[in-house]
Amino acid sequence: MRRLIIFMIFFCLLFDFGFSGEFDPAAEQKGSFAVKNDNAEILNWADSFYDYLPGKNVDEIWKNPLNALGKASGEVSDIVCLGDGGEITLGFYPPVKNRPGFDFAVFENSFSDRFLELARVFVSTNGTDFIGFDTFSNTLNPVSTYGTVNPEDIKNFAGKYRRGYGTCFDLDELRENQMVVSGKVDLNEINFIKIKDVIGSGEETDSRGNPIFDPYPTFGSGGFDLDGACSLDGLLISQDEEDSDEDGIEYSGEGFGNEGGCFITIIF
Repeated sequence: MRRLIIFMIFFCLLFDFGFSGEFDPAAEQKGSFAVKNDNAEILNWADSFYDYLPGKNVDEIWKNPLNALGKASGEVSDIVCLGDGGEITLGFYPPVKNRPGFDFAVFENSFSDRFLELARVFVSTNGTDFIGFDTFSNTLNPVSTYGTVNPEDIKNFAGKYRRGYGTCFDLDELRENQMVVSGKVDLNEINFIKIKDVIGSGEETDSRGNPIFDPYPTFGSGGFDLDGACSLDGLLISQDEEDSDEDGIEYSGEGFGNEGGCFITIIF
Protein backbone atom coordinates (compact mmCIF):
# COMPACT_ATOMS: atom_id res chain seq x y z
CA MET A 1 0.00 0.00 0.00
CA ARG A 2 2.86 2.40 0.78
CA ARG A 3 4.27 1.88 -2.73
CA LEU A 4 0.83 2.64 -4.21
CA ILE A 5 0.58 5.92 -2.28
CA ILE A 6 4.09 7.00 -3.32
CA PHE A 7 3.30 6.19 -6.98
CA MET A 8 0.04 8.16 -6.93
CA ILE A 9 1.71 11.22 -5.40
CA PHE A 10 4.54 11.03 -7.96
CA PHE A 11 2.00 10.73 -10.79
CA CYS A 12 0.15 13.82 -9.60
CA LEU A 13 3.37 15.82 -9.42
CA LEU A 14 4.20 14.85 -12.99
CA PHE A 15 0.71 15.76 -14.11
CA ASP A 16 0.99 19.18 -12.50
CA PHE A 17 4.43 19.86 -14.00
CA GLY A 18 3.20 18.82 -17.44
CA PHE A 19 0.17 21.07 -17.56
CA SER A 20 0.96 23.91 -15.18
CA GLY A 21 3.94 26.01 -14.31
CA GLU A 22 5.78 25.67 -17.62
CA PHE A 23 6.67 29.36 -17.84
CA ASP A 24 7.94 32.16 -15.60
CA PRO A 25 5.85 33.27 -12.59
CA ALA A 26 4.21 36.52 -11.50
CA ALA A 27 6.05 39.82 -11.01
CA GLU A 28 8.59 39.97 -8.18
CA GLN A 29 8.67 36.20 -7.80
CA LYS A 30 11.88 34.26 -8.37
CA GLY A 31 12.47 33.65 -12.04
CA SER A 32 9.91 36.21 -13.25
CA PHE A 33 10.67 38.10 -16.47
CA ALA A 34 8.40 41.02 -15.55
CA VAL A 35 9.93 44.48 -16.04
CA LYS A 36 8.90 47.36 -13.78
CA ASN A 37 7.80 50.63 -15.38
CA ASP A 38 10.77 52.49 -13.88
CA ASN A 39 13.47 49.98 -14.89
CA ALA A 40 16.75 51.66 -15.86
CA GLU A 41 16.96 49.60 -19.07
CA ILE A 42 13.87 51.32 -20.55
CA LEU A 43 14.99 53.47 -23.48
CA ASN A 44 11.81 55.16 -24.65
CA TRP A 45 8.04 54.85 -24.71
CA ALA A 46 5.59 54.69 -27.61
CA ASP A 47 4.99 58.23 -28.90
CA SER A 48 2.24 57.75 -31.51
CA PHE A 49 -0.72 55.51 -32.30
CA TYR A 50 -2.45 54.27 -35.45
CA ASP A 51 -5.53 52.22 -36.30
CA TYR A 52 -7.22 52.12 -32.92
CA LEU A 53 -10.08 49.70 -33.62
CA PRO A 54 -11.94 48.96 -30.38
CA GLY A 55 -13.92 45.75 -30.14
CA LYS A 56 -17.15 45.07 -28.26
CA ASN A 57 -17.95 45.88 -24.63
CA VAL A 58 -16.07 49.17 -24.33
CA ASP A 59 -17.67 52.29 -22.83
CA GLU A 60 -16.68 55.64 -24.36
CA ILE A 61 -14.77 56.70 -21.26
CA TRP A 62 -12.16 53.99 -21.97
CA LYS A 63 -11.62 54.85 -25.65
CA ASN A 64 -8.83 57.43 -25.39
CA PRO A 65 -5.76 56.02 -27.21
CA LEU A 66 -3.61 58.91 -25.97
CA ASN A 67 -3.53 57.08 -22.64
CA ALA A 68 -1.32 54.43 -24.26
CA LEU A 69 1.44 56.93 -25.07
CA GLY A 70 4.33 57.83 -22.83
CA LYS A 71 5.27 56.08 -19.63
CA ALA A 72 2.95 53.39 -18.31
CA SER A 73 1.66 54.96 -15.12
CA GLY A 74 0.56 51.80 -13.35
CA GLU A 75 -2.74 53.50 -12.53
CA VAL A 76 -5.86 51.38 -13.04
CA SER A 77 -7.79 54.05 -14.97
CA ASP A 78 -4.95 55.49 -17.09
CA ILE A 79 -5.48 53.10 -20.00
CA VAL A 80 -7.09 52.65 -23.38
CA CYS A 81 -9.37 49.64 -23.61
CA LEU A 82 -9.20 47.44 -26.70
CA GLY A 83 -12.45 45.58 -26.14
CA ASP A 84 -13.15 42.03 -27.33
CA GLY A 85 -10.92 41.42 -30.35
CA GLY A 86 -9.96 45.09 -30.66
CA GLU A 87 -6.52 46.36 -31.55
CA ILE A 88 -4.18 49.34 -31.69
CA THR A 89 -0.81 50.02 -33.32
CA LEU A 90 1.81 52.03 -31.43
CA GLY A 91 4.64 53.96 -33.09
CA PHE A 92 8.22 54.28 -31.81
CA TYR A 93 10.90 56.84 -32.56
CA PRO A 94 13.67 55.92 -32.40
CA PRO A 95 12.71 52.41 -33.48
CA VAL A 96 12.95 49.29 -31.35
CA LYS A 97 16.09 47.28 -32.13
CA ASN A 98 17.01 43.62 -31.74
CA ARG A 99 19.58 43.60 -28.96
CA PRO A 100 20.82 40.74 -26.77
CA GLY A 101 18.02 39.97 -24.31
CA PHE A 102 14.54 41.46 -24.23
CA ASP A 103 13.84 44.34 -26.65
CA PHE A 104 10.48 45.80 -25.63
CA ALA A 105 7.67 45.42 -23.12
CA VAL A 106 3.88 45.93 -23.07
CA PHE A 107 1.99 46.97 -19.92
CA GLU A 108 -1.59 46.17 -18.84
CA ASN A 109 -3.49 47.33 -15.73
CA SER A 110 -4.44 44.17 -13.87
CA PHE A 111 -5.12 44.72 -10.17
CA SER A 112 -3.78 41.27 -9.24
CA ASP A 113 -1.27 38.63 -10.32
CA ARG A 114 -3.98 36.33 -11.69
CA PHE A 115 -6.77 38.45 -13.14
CA LEU A 116 -5.04 38.51 -16.52
CA GLU A 117 -6.58 39.85 -19.73
CA LEU A 118 -4.40 38.85 -22.66
CA ALA A 119 -3.37 40.23 -26.05
CA ARG A 120 -1.25 39.07 -28.96
CA VAL A 121 1.69 41.21 -30.08
CA PHE A 122 2.93 41.91 -33.62
CA VAL A 123 5.81 44.03 -34.96
CA SER A 124 6.48 45.83 -38.23
CA THR A 125 9.07 48.01 -39.91
CA ASN A 126 6.83 49.66 -42.52
CA GLY A 127 3.46 49.65 -40.73
CA THR A 128 1.95 47.28 -43.30
CA ASP A 129 3.75 43.96 -42.94
CA PHE A 130 3.34 42.62 -39.38
CA ILE A 131 4.66 39.42 -37.85
CA GLY A 132 3.59 37.99 -34.50
CA PHE A 133 5.16 36.02 -31.69
CA ASP A 134 4.37 32.39 -31.07
CA THR A 135 1.97 32.17 -28.15
CA PHE A 136 1.52 29.46 -25.54
CA SER A 137 -1.45 28.87 -23.23
CA ASN A 138 -1.84 25.94 -20.84
CA THR A 139 -5.07 27.21 -19.24
CA LEU A 140 -7.20 24.11 -19.71
CA ASN A 141 -10.70 25.34 -18.82
CA PRO A 142 -12.88 28.41 -19.50
CA VAL A 143 -12.30 31.36 -17.18
CA SER A 144 -15.30 33.26 -15.83
CA THR A 145 -15.72 37.05 -15.84
CA TYR A 146 -13.92 37.38 -12.53
CA GLY A 147 -11.87 34.21 -12.85
CA THR A 148 -8.11 33.83 -12.77
CA VAL A 149 -5.25 32.72 -15.00
CA ASN A 150 -1.98 31.29 -13.69
CA PRO A 151 0.84 33.39 -15.23
CA GLU A 152 3.02 30.28 -15.23
CA ASP A 153 0.65 28.80 -17.82
CA ILE A 154 1.14 31.50 -20.48
CA LYS A 155 3.98 32.87 -22.61
CA ASN A 156 4.28 35.67 -25.20
CA PHE A 157 0.92 37.25 -24.38
CA ALA A 158 0.85 40.88 -23.27
CA GLY A 159 -0.99 41.14 -19.97
CA LYS A 160 0.91 38.37 -18.16
CA TYR A 161 1.64 40.57 -15.12
CA ARG A 162 -0.15 43.00 -12.82
CA ARG A 163 -0.19 46.78 -13.35
CA GLY A 164 3.14 48.53 -13.22
CA TYR A 165 4.93 45.51 -14.70
CA GLY A 166 5.40 44.86 -18.41
CA THR A 167 5.56 41.66 -20.43
CA CYS A 168 8.92 41.46 -22.20
CA PHE A 169 9.46 40.31 -25.78
CA ASP A 170 12.64 39.20 -27.55
CA LEU A 171 12.78 40.06 -31.26
CA ASP A 172 15.37 37.34 -31.77
CA GLU A 173 12.52 34.82 -31.57
CA LEU A 174 11.34 36.12 -34.96
CA ARG A 175 14.64 35.86 -36.82
CA GLU A 176 13.56 32.83 -38.86
CA ASN A 177 10.20 34.30 -39.89
CA GLN A 178 9.91 34.47 -43.68
CA MET A 179 9.19 38.21 -43.64
CA VAL A 180 12.42 38.76 -41.73
CA VAL A 181 14.39 36.52 -44.08
CA SER A 182 12.95 38.34 -47.11
CA GLY A 183 13.71 41.77 -45.64
CA LYS A 184 10.13 42.99 -45.31
CA VAL A 185 10.61 43.22 -41.55
CA ASP A 186 13.93 44.53 -40.22
CA LEU A 187 14.36 43.45 -36.60
CA ASN A 188 16.75 46.35 -36.05
CA GLU A 189 14.14 48.86 -37.17
CA ILE A 190 10.81 48.09 -35.56
CA ASN A 191 8.78 51.27 -35.90
CA PHE A 192 5.38 49.78 -35.10
CA ILE A 193 4.00 47.38 -32.50
CA LYS A 194 0.42 46.11 -32.84
CA ILE A 195 -1.47 44.84 -29.80
CA LYS A 196 -4.60 42.78 -30.44
CA ASP A 197 -6.97 41.60 -27.72
CA VAL A 198 -7.56 37.87 -27.34
CA ILE A 199 -11.22 36.87 -27.14
CA GLY A 200 -10.85 34.58 -24.15
CA SER A 201 -13.77 32.24 -24.82
CA GLY A 202 -11.55 29.51 -26.28
CA GLU A 203 -12.46 30.27 -29.89
CA GLU A 204 -8.89 31.42 -30.52
CA THR A 205 -5.94 29.04 -30.31
CA ASP A 206 -2.27 29.39 -29.45
CA SER A 207 0.71 28.23 -31.52
CA ARG A 208 0.26 24.65 -30.29
CA GLY A 209 -3.41 24.62 -31.22
CA ASN A 210 -4.61 24.90 -27.62
CA PRO A 211 -7.70 27.04 -26.92
CA ILE A 212 -6.90 30.36 -25.22
CA PHE A 213 -8.91 31.20 -22.13
CA ASP A 214 -8.88 34.41 -20.10
CA PRO A 215 -11.62 36.23 -18.13
CA TYR A 216 -14.67 36.22 -20.43
CA PRO A 217 -16.99 37.90 -20.94
CA THR A 218 -16.08 41.27 -19.41
CA PHE A 219 -18.06 44.48 -19.78
CA GLY A 220 -17.59 48.25 -19.82
CA SER A 221 -13.84 48.01 -20.12
CA GLY A 222 -13.89 44.62 -21.79
CA GLY A 223 -10.76 42.94 -23.06
CA PHE A 224 -7.16 44.12 -22.88
CA ASP A 225 -6.49 47.42 -21.08
CA LEU A 226 -3.32 48.99 -22.50
CA ASP A 227 -1.24 51.18 -20.20
CA GLY A 228 1.81 51.62 -22.44
CA ALA A 229 4.73 50.02 -24.27
CA CYS A 230 8.47 50.71 -24.18
CA SER A 231 11.69 49.73 -25.91
CA LEU A 232 14.45 48.14 -23.85
CA ASP A 233 18.22 48.26 -24.00
CA GLY A 234 18.56 44.51 -24.42
CA LEU A 235 17.24 43.77 -20.94
CA LEU A 236 18.87 40.65 -19.55
CA ILE A 237 16.88 38.89 -16.82
CA SER A 238 18.46 35.68 -15.55
CA GLN A 239 16.26 32.86 -14.35
CA ASP A 240 16.96 32.51 -10.63
CA GLU A 241 17.49 29.04 -9.27
CA GLU A 242 14.29 27.82 -7.69
CA ASP A 243 14.15 27.02 -4.00
CA SER A 244 13.68 23.38 -3.24
CA ASP A 245 12.55 21.37 -0.26
CA GLU A 246 14.86 19.20 1.80
CA ASP A 247 14.50 16.30 -0.64
CA GLY A 248 15.59 18.43 -3.60
CA ILE A 249 12.11 18.55 -5.16
CA GLU A 250 9.97 21.65 -5.55
CA TYR A 251 6.32 21.63 -6.46
CA SER A 252 3.12 23.51 -5.85
CA GLY A 253 -0.42 22.26 -5.82
CA GLU A 254 -3.14 24.82 -5.31
CA GLY A 255 -6.39 23.02 -5.86
CA PHE A 256 -8.79 22.15 -8.63
CA GLY A 257 -9.65 23.83 -11.93
CA ASN A 258 -7.09 26.05 -13.60
CA GLU A 259 -4.85 26.17 -10.55
CA GLY A 260 -3.43 22.67 -10.80
CA GLY A 261 -2.67 20.48 -7.82
CA CYS A 262 -3.82 17.03 -6.82
CA PHE A 263 -5.80 15.53 -3.97
CA ILE A 264 -5.70 11.86 -3.04
CA THR A 265 -8.10 9.98 -0.82
CA ILE A 266 -6.99 6.54 0.32
CA ILE A 267 -9.58 4.20 1.83
CA PHE A 268 -8.14 1.25 3.76
